Amino acid sequence: MRIWRMTPVQLWLLTGLFWLASSVLALSIREVVVDSQQTFDAIGAHSEPNLIYAQNLYFVLSALDADAASYLLVDTYPSPQLTKDRIRGDYQALRQSATNLLISADQNVTYSDRERYAVYRLQTKLHVFDSYVASAWLLSDQGHRADAVAAYEQATDIMQNEINGILEAALDLADINRQTLNTVKARSQRQAIQAHLTELEVGSGLAALASLALLMLFLARRTRRVFSPPLIVAAGLMLALMVGANQVMTVSGERLRTAKQAYDSVDALRQTRALVFDSKADENRYLADPTRRRLYQAVFLIRSRAVASFQPRPTLETYDAALAQQVAMLESGGAPAIEGQLGAALRDVRGDVESAAARATVAAYAQFQKADRVLRADVARNDLPEAVRFSLSSSVGDSQGNLAVLDRDLARWIDINQAAGDADLASGTEVLSGWQWIPVAAWLLIAILAYFGIRPRLSEYPTVVATIAGRLARAR
Repeated sequence: MRIWRMTPVQLWLLTGLFWLASSVLALSIREVVVDSQQTFDAIGAHSEPNLIYAQNLYFVLSALDADAASYLLVDTYPSPQLTKDRIRGDYQALRQSATNLLISADQNVTYSDRERYAVYRLQTKLHVFDSYVASAWLLSDQGHRADAVAAYEQATDIMQNEINGILEAALDLADINRQTLNTVKARSQRQAIQAHLTELEVGSGLAALASLALLMLFLARRTRRVFSPPLIVAAGLMLALMVGANQVMTVSGERLRTAKQAYDSVDALRQTRALVFDSKADENRYLADPTRRRLYQAVFLIRSRAVASFQPRPTLETYDAALAQQVAMLESGGAPAIEGQLGAALRDVRGDVESAAARATVAAYAQFQKADRVLRADVARNDLPEAVRFSLSSSVGDSQGNLAVLDRDLARWIDINQAAGDADLASGTEVLSGWQWIPVAAWLLIAILAYFGIRPRLSEYPTVVATIAGRLARAR
């Protein structure tokens, strides 16, 4: 007795095979959707905000260091635009901003103890930095210029140390979240491919269609029923599920890619802003501490190259001419050959609005660099009072004034990319909305339709149990 040859048994076997294959398809689609939602959440809720906290923190810390030097400069060369009380107030405001950013970053720690340790290092070392700055200012107020500069050197060493300095800890915090974003980017690229080529999804989908086709063919041959409306509807629904899931994953993957591209530009531009303000601090250190002028000048060039560099690698003497060539090329609509953080942001410029912001920013950066050469020329002529006035002046055309223009243009460019990235991230999340349940609901409906497709045929036969019992009785 071959039970598996019985028509009802074969109907149930083919239906069970279809249910199994379609369930694997539905569950695999749901798994990919949930994974994509977690990717969007990792970017929007954790990595991107913490990266911004760290980058803003680096900027604030650089500004703190610049204010510490400015105080010593103003104490020696009084400025009508910048007083010691104003510097002290700015310093305290920046210090509070640093505290707030550290609290935000600590509350949003997600991925590793290394992230939390970086926050702890920043908190503890900032207290030490503050104490040295306070000593330097007090000594300066008391007229002990040499001792004040020595105390400031200790403060800036804590801030600038390349191994365990404050800025290094801020960079480490940023790198942790940047690495997470890069990992997420790689995952999103794989997901974009998997939306088309996942073997599990394609294989289970083909298996489900094949088993459904076999079921319909079996019904046509064995029961002489050419059409089964519920099975045809089930086939259409399954195809719709596969096409819809493919479209959703394709669109969400593209939104994730463009969001990451925009955030990469934000990252590069925020690093540019931090480096520029750190360069300005180098200028103040250059003026306040004559014994370290060669060091601070060299560091200024290193930071400038990190922002924008060219081939051959420029020196301070050749930097302005090389940058002017790239500005002219950018203004003429060409593709500038700029390396560094500005170059990274320029490679992903999209649309006329961002293009205009990019041109304005690069032009403003060129003016900031030219102002540095004016400052150093004043020092070379031993006109230190004019160099200090020019460095601290916020008038248009002076060093601080040029920095303000550059910061305004940088902020505009950053805002354009931040808004674009946020919009793409929100759009991608919205596309995925509901799709963690749609595959399961679709599978339940498909399974019910398949049952109703075979039910009329099953009613034409005795029950499987009764048939088996009858055959066993006859066999006796």
